[in-house]
Amino acid sequence: MSSSPTDIVLVPGGWHTPSSYRKFTTALSAAFPSLRITVLPLPSITNDPSPIADYYTDTTFVRSSVSSMIAQGRRLAILMHSYGGHVGSNALANLPHHIHPSQNGGGITHLIYLAAALLPPQTLMSVPYGDDRPNETLVDWDDFGFMEGGRVKALRPVEMWIRWPGSSTSSDLERDRGEATEEEIQEYLKTIIPISARVFSQRSEEAAWMGGRKIRREREGKEENGEEGKEAMGPGRENEDGKGGEGGPDVVYVMCTKDTAVPYELQEWMVERARGKGVDVQVRKLETGHIPMLTKTGELVKILEEFLGE
Repeated sequence: MSSSPTDIVLVPGGWHTPSSYRKFTTALSAAFPSLRITVLPLPSITNDPSPIADYYTDTTFVRSSVSSMIAQGRRLAILMHSYGGHVGSNALANLPHHIHPSQNGGGITHLIYLAAALLPPQTLMSVPYGDDRPNETLVDWDDFGFMEGGRVKALRPVEMWIRWPGSSTSSDLERDRGEATEEEIQEYLKTIIPISARVFSQRSEEAAWMGGRKIRREREGKEENGEEGKEAMGPGRENEDGKGGEGGPDVVYVMCTKDTAVPYELQEWMVERARGKGVDVQVRKLETGHIPMLTKTGELVKILEEFLGE
């Protein structure tokens, strides 16, 4: 068994800072006491009135940070939330992966998307369907305000990220906030800061998930299905010799079925398109809005224990 330490690295969503995930990282530390938890502060998310950072700056920063950890021999499970999936997918392509406990050295073990952008190269986060639906955008500009220096602030974070579709009353919000107390929501809202407007017009160049573990195809014999040459498809897994010939790191997608920021329909569409490219995307679902780290903290940690349990 490898003695390399393991990090859980979280790439934040837009407008979110490391402190936005304080409740979640506290719960992760309790569940994984021997693992190191790192939340990367994206340079494009800033109170600087004249920001120079953008999507590509975020990409460079995440790639440099993760590469440094890999060089130290660490095994890394990368968690990506919302816009963080757009950044992480672009930043982490072609980095070393670590797919078997007997393997020496550092590398990425998991790419875990949390209601996040799972998009192919040359895609805008703001137009996730690309050429399939070029007029269907993800961003409703009524929810945001433009500031000096080309920054964008979130005007209605509770409505966008906590409330469920159709939610409007105080009793609805009581349901929607799930495990979060009113005090925790208010503390969370204090951590939300502007993001550079340029990130919405900058296309991805890479897609790390495309290098993830592939769907296994097995040729079944006549005696099993009466049809020679038919292929059965199942989850890709490591060979018994540990060489993992089916591909790279595990790709996991945690869907939020009541999400209004990255709608459930879009989450399903992204996963099915990735599977159509042969990637074995493992899916788990939470009945919550866009910030499960706050509203479904315990359930999300249990999902991560399933995949990362020591």
